Amino acid sequence: MRARRSFIGPRAEVARCVEQDMPYHNLFSRTLDHLDYLITYARLRVLDWVCGPEPLTPADKRREREHDRLRKSFPKVDIDGQHRQEEQF
Repeated sequence: MRARRSFIGPRAEVARCVEQDMPYHNLFSRTLDHLDYLITYARLRVLDWVCGPEPLTPADKRREREHDRLRKSFPKVDIDGQHRQEEQF
């Protein structure tokens, strides 16, 4: 029997075969990797919640000053991407 070819190309067939023939230990290691990522992400979120936000850096302060100056110079332009309802009408 001949294998069916897809219209996408031969690489799609190879990828499909690799996914179907993937050993269970690879699937298990990928699952453990995702769980480790989720646990790390949760721990970092808790740490951010407990310790609060990071202090502003000099670059952050400079950026805020520049944004304030732009907001004052061009009050009708939406610099921040925040649409102000009272200014639109």
